[in-house]
Amino acid sequence: SPAAAKKPAADPVVTVHVKSDPPWATALAQARDDDHFLDATLVAGGRRIQGHKAVLISFSPYLHGLFTSGLSESKLDEVEINDVDGAALAAVVGCFYTGTVSVSVATAGSVIRTANMLQIGAIEVAVNDFFVKNLQPGTAFKELAGFATEMAVGPSGCALQQKCLQYIWAEFPACAATP
Repeated sequence: SPAAAKKPAADPVVTVHVKSDPPWATALAQARDDDHFLDATLVAGGRRIQGHKAVLISFSPYLHGLFTSGLSESKLDEVEINDVDGAALAAVVGCFYTGTVSVSVATAGSVIRTANMLQIGAIEVAVNDFFVKNLQPGTAFKELAGFATEMAVGPSGCALQQKCLQYIWAEFPACAATP
């Protein structure tokens, strides 16, 4: 039937390489995979993401403050991170150990929000770039009005919004013709 022929294309997950200074903690990736010396668990959206406190605080100013503030959370080995998607948090923490983040068009927004909240500019910039490269006429207005406008805070978020606007202007006839 014609309806079956118009099945939407799959949203492929791709690996985005993220540049970082200091370099990612790849030397500890195997220890994390083997569950060795893990001393922190982040909980979000029903997921438990384990890691090394030294790695977590090295890459995230937010987590650094959380674990070193002297407040009650800093003494805990398991901390709930509110208002964050668990899969996005797992992808971000995984990037600390690998220098790559697995993302699709559908998950990019959640990963960018999580990186933004945790103050990890390198991941935010890399996924912003992925997001912009994958804009399409059919979704450009929706993405700009929703996600890009929501994220228009700070230099990375403003750059994302600007890139979306540039895309819409460059592809305006195609964007305007899409329902």
